Amino acid sequence: MAFARSSEKTNEITPGTIREFQVEGKAIALANVGGKFYAINQYLPASRRAAGQGVMDGTKVTCPWSWLAI
Repeated sequence: MAFARSSEKTNEITPGTIREFQVEGKAIALANVGGKFYAINQYLPASRRAAGQGVMDGTKVTCPWSWLAI
């Protein structure tokens, strides 16, 4: 996937949080880890739900349905 702009404002994604949004029809999770931003283009393996619906704990994302961490 090429670089894409989003309407998300990075100041709305506080450190230690992750949010899901759509880019070119795909669910993308954008995480703020200590002020650095990381995008995940994958689904949580156990639930097949978007990682942006997970819970951040440091650098891990935990699925709220299966409680598995990636």
